[in-house]
Amino acid sequence: MTNASFLGYIHVFRCFAIGMVVLSHLILSLQWQNQAALHLARMLFSNGTVYFIFIAGYLFQYLLPKYSYGSYLKKKLQYVLLPYFITSIPIILAKLAGKIPDYPAFSEHFGQLSALQKVLVYYLTGMHLGPLWFIPMICLFYLAAPLFILATKWQKAYLLFPLLILINLGIPRPWVHDPLISALHFAPIYLIGMLACRYRARIFQYCQKLWPVLLGLLILLCLLEFTHRPFMAFNSVTKIIASFLIIYGLQRREKYEMQTYTPWIGLIANYSFGIFFLHQYAIGLYSRAIIPLGHLLKDANVLTVAIGFLAVNGTCLLLLLGIKRVLVDRSRYIIGC
Repeated sequence: MTNASFLGYIHVFRCFAIGMVVLSHLILSLQWQNQAALHLARMLFSNGTVYFIFIAGYLFQYLLPKYSYGSYLKKKLQYVLLPYFITSIPIILAKLAGKIPDYPAFSEHFGQLSALQKVLVYYLTGMHLGPLWFIPMICLFYLAAPLFILATKWQKAYLLFPLLILINLGIPRPWVHDPLISALHFAPIYLIGMLACRYRARIFQYCQKLWPVLLGLLILLCLLEFTHRPFMAFNSVTKIIASFLIIYGLQRREKYEMQTYTPWIGLIANYSFGIFFLHQYAIGLYSRAIIPLGHLLKDANVLTVAIGFLAVNGTCLLLLLGIKRVLVDRSRYIIGC
């Protein structure tokens, strides 16, 4: 694959991934009268982190020729950790002031801590704002970069695929903010992304022949997840399979159809990390803005989900464009893009 082809299909995938992340949190802010519909929505849209981590591993492997551990950590400190600290300030101040309650799972002993201890726990776990659990976990991946490289340098590293799936299944995703357990669950997905990049030409050839099998397996797992709740434990595996199918479909589109993508896809992809940092704030603002409308936009259905999705993403993009207009290149230190 050429560099242009790579940037094309990975850009579109990144746009899709951040869309799934936003949807997964938006649906939780709406009122669902139909529990089966809520289960379907959570099955399809939740756990979009898998796509994000798959892409992160894919890109890390692709950019290895330019890799230097020191400069790599410096860039992550500047463009990931610093925006994390800065964008967290409003919600942390609101929680310390008692304006916004903490999650019930943390309230019993957490309330007894001093303000400084609370701030430390917030930043170490990301528990101050739902989606931000991702940052303490991904920082562990940054530190462990040499180990990931070592694992994928093995001549027959493709044999790791089944083992990585088993590890992911054997370590369930925690539903509390635990960076270490989250890292153990998602690290196999990061490695799978790296291997998907390393063997991308071979995988593309296999997918040309086997995509109906992968699609059939994906549909089967989705049906099992919908009809039997325990199979939700396979949701990460379902989304790994979806990742391979998405990348194959996008590669095939570029290889054979030679079509370009609309500018808004590139815009969202370029601003995806900024959208990640801001979208929960935007969801909170949107939820409060629609209160005067009663159940008109609060009750979940296809239309209200679509309106909320457009409103939240539109709010994020307007904020990001405004910040970038003022700060220009320095905006990466504030919002990550």
